[in-house]
Amino acid sequence: MFVDATGAAAIPLFRIVHVQLERNARDTEGIPAKLRDGRVLSAVWRVAPCQKSTGTPSGYALRFLVDPHENAGEQSSDTRMAVAS
Repeated sequence: MFVDATGAAAIPLFRIVHVQLERNARDTEGIPAKLRDGRVLSAVWRVAPCQKSTGTPSGYALRFLVDPHENAGEQSSDTRMAVAS
């Protein structure tokens, strides 16, 4: 997921963040069910170049941290987390 960030404070690379859709999001087609239903734990994977006007990054690429068994439709008995590809 790429998040535009205009004028926000800089977030360091590899920082763990929660991603949540706004409640009034209209077009949810193609959005993972986990994200539609609540918050998803993510990591800052890439940081876009800084804007000259603000000195902060123009955006961030995030990777969702999800249970790989859940992604494959399998039931997982342990609670370990992995980065989705």
